[in-house]
Amino acid sequence: CHDIAGEIGKSSFALAWIMDEDESERERGVTIDIATKSISTPSHDITILDAPGHADYVPAMITGAGVSDVGILVVSSARGEFESGFDSSSVGSNRPTGQTREHITLARGLGVSQLIVAVNKLDASEPSWSQGRFEEIKSRLEPFLQLNGFNMNRVQFVPISGLTGVNIKTKPDMDDNAVELAQWYKGQTLLEAIDSFQPAKRNIEKPFRFIISDLYQ
Repeated sequence: CHDIAGEIGKSSFALAWIMDEDESERERGVTIDIATKSISTPSHDITILDAPGHADYVPAMITGAGVSDVGILVVSSARGEFESGFDSSSVGSNRPTGQTREHITLARGLGVSQLIVAVNKLDASEPSWSQGRFEEIKSRLEPFLQLNGFNMNRVQFVPISGLTGVNIKTKPDMDDNAVELAQWYKGQTLLEAIDSFQPAKRNIEKPFRFIISDLYQ
C-alpha cells in the first residue's frame, strides 16, 4: 500500500488503504462507505467495520456503529485539529459541533460500551511524542465520555502514529525514532488493546435491533 499510495501523492494515507479500497476514497483520502475486514488476534476473531468520520457521511457512521460491539475512536493530536473535532460551537456560531463529540454520543447511544481512543499524530506534536499533549487530550475527553455513559474502566487511551506505524503493532523502544514515547509510555500497542476487548454478552432472548440509516438523512 505504501508504494501505491506514494505514486499518487497519498503516502500518508497508506495504512487507511487497508480498509479504503474504492478508487474514489483513495483519490480523495476520505472514507465514504463502510468497509469490512476480518482479523485474528491471539484471543479473538474480529470483524472490523471501518465507518467514515466526515460530517457528510454520518448515516454510514451510524449504520456501522449500530452493529458494532466495541469501538476505536481515532483522534488527531495535532494542535488545532483535536480542538476542531472536539470543541462544541459557541452560541450564535455557524460552526457545527465537533465530529468527535458527535461520534462519541452516537456510538454510546447505539450500544458501544468498550472503547479505544487512538491518539494519532503524536509524533508531529511539539515536542515530538509529547506526554503533556497526550494527557491534555485524555483529560478533556474523559469527562465527556463519562457524561455519555462510558465506564472508564472499559476505555483505553493509546498513543500511535498512523503514518509511521509506531505503537500499532510493535512497542516503541529506546533505539528507534520514537524514543521519546518509549521514555514515558509503558502501555499496550493498538493491536494489544484490541486483543484485550471483552466479548459482548448477547441477550438473544431480547428483541432484535436493526439500524435503518435512511431515517437519519
